[in-house]
Amino acid sequence: MWAMVAQNGFSFLAKRRQAKNQAAWDRYHNAMVALQAAQAQNSVTDNVAINRAKHAENEVLIKKSRLMAAAKVTANAAASGVAGGAVETTLFDIGRNAGNKLASEDERMRVSLLASDQQRRGIAMQSKMGIKSVTQGPSLLSAVAGLGMSILDDQDT
Repeated sequence: MWAMVAQNGFSFLAKRRQAKNQAAWDRYHNAMVALQAAQAQNSVTDNVAINRAKHAENEVLIKKSRLMAAAKVTANAAASGVAGGAVETTLFDIGRNAGNKLASEDERMRVSLLASDQQRRGIAMQSKMGIKSVTQGPSLLSAVAGLGMSILDDQDT
């Protein structure tokens, strides 16, 4: 009987130590998953900032190009003495083309932001899926109950 008590006691201690080690490993794994997710989110944030800067730069270039083209047309028309519908139509076309380019640039930025949002959601989902529940050790009550059952079984035989 005492050998059985000792064996169950050592078995309980070994399982407890193993569960403690597994719990430490699970916490480490979860920390690494969270760190990886944070790094990926930072990368997405960097890409969004770069895209916003590029978008602002493109808008300025489009507007500058429109102003330069309109100024050239106006200067050429004034230099040659031309006025009226042809000049107004050309200026209208320059404005329309710039507007189309701006709309296209805005759409590119919108799609880029949607893709970034989708990446963020994917990173968050992957992180949640990678988190492990921390292993719980054996309870002392279950070990005592198991020992009691072992003693009862031993006495029956």
